[in-house]
Amino acid sequence: MCNVLFKAALPQPVKSLKDAAHWVIDFSKTMDRWAKSPEHEELFSTLDRCDLSSITKIICFGLGDFHRDLHSIINRSSLHHAAALTVAQQVRDKTKKPIPLFTQDPAYCDGPKEVLKNHGFHVYEGAARFTRGFVDIDENTLVMSMFPTAPVREIIADFNFRPTVLICNRLVM
Repeated sequence: MCNVLFKAALPQPVKSLKDAAHWVIDFSKTMDRWAKSPEHEELFSTLDRCDLSSITKIICFGLGDFHRDLHSIINRSSLHHAAALTVAQQVRDKTKKPIPLFTQDPAYCDGPKEVLKNHGFHVYEGAARFTRGFVDIDENTLVMSMFPTAPVREIIADFNFRPTVLICNRLVM
């Protein structure tokens, strides 16, 4: 089940939660737009200059559930997941290893979760959706954090090690 908070100020009825078939199409369109964007090229170019050889896993925090995009023309959550797939593919290409891609967001709903799993994301579920990603971080992790509700950078700063790469910011196209 998915918890959705509706804003009382909306004058029109809120769109209903969409099914997985909708999210497949929507995410595919976002990935196509992302692949053609200058921001994609900038991220790719930046990562190309990094030593990614020690990375053994990628953990994403707060990329957002696709339902956050229902009232937005930007589709920011979909965009962040498309960027994570770019990062994962580049790390896999450079390391020649099957690097797992994990994602943690307590807001994930069933439809979008299925779409993400079909694209190779390992979605933390159940109680793990709140904290498991932090437990799994080690010095060989690439961490990607876009708009989490948890203070990801501050939590990582308290570790006695650092992840190999930390990507954090909002991506805008």
